[in-house]
Amino acid sequence: MLSDYCWRMDEYSSHFNKYYIKQDKYAEFMQTCISNETIISLHSSNYARNDTSSLYPTRIIHVKNKTNINLQAVLTDYDIPFSNIVQSRYNNLEYAIYITNDEALYYSVVLYETGLFDYSEPDFVVTTELTGYEDNEFFFDQWAVHNPNINMHLLQAWNITTGHSNIKVAVIDNGVDINHSDLVDNLLEGYDAVQDSTLVCCGEYENNMDWHGTCCAGIIGAANNEIGIVGVAHTSKIIPIRYGHHVKSYHREPPDDPPT
Repeated sequence: MLSDYCWRMDEYSSHFNKYYIKQDKYAEFMQTCISNETIISLHSSNYARNDTSSLYPTRIIHVKNKTNINLQAVLTDYDIPFSNIVQSRYNNLEYAIYITNDEALYYSVVLYETGLFDYSEPDFVVTTELTGYEDNEFFFDQWAVHNPNINMHLLQAWNITTGHSNIKVAVIDNGVDINHSDLVDNLLEGYDAVQDSTLVCCGEYENNMDWHGTCCAGIIGAANNEIGIVGVAHTSKIIPIRYGHHVKSYHREPPDDPPT
């Protein structure tokens, strides 16, 4: 039934999915939910922000320990019901705590007031207005585009300009994948200083380590074309210049009898 009202559905966590309701279907969707008690089993509290959007806490709490502590023991001591603890891949003091009820906001305060954490905050689902860029598959993964904490304010900037075809940005990096479907419309002829050629070579992201230039080019100029992401200046042009490439290195053990 939800597919009748949504233009996209994603898995958000192990507890629930997130759904993007079509703007012209919102009123009908809400009426259907209200009139059918079998559809919704739980509706969490929501909190309004100054920009009129709403925050819905999930069953996840994000924390950063001040020191190396036994986080599981802390949760047990403070009677916080949890099902899993996941350590951040980027910082060994940061964790996501999956609780088993809908009191993430309350328990995040309890944890913070212990004095053991630099921060303790619920993971929120945020309502947002349609921007005109949602058809790009990974647009909502661009967390710095529209984010309450770290925000590049690109949506506001794009109301003024999205770049211009006369603006040419040289990406001097590893090569750029000149056949990439999200870049090809915005790529100009470049130069490969490694091969002394105008054919700028670069491997595909998944299959070749020589891909960094493609990522940078995408952040700058990925087209608004219902594919991938949207670049900061997505109507500008990219000149790909390959100055180097990835070279594998191998560790060699020293000889048994090194020369003297």
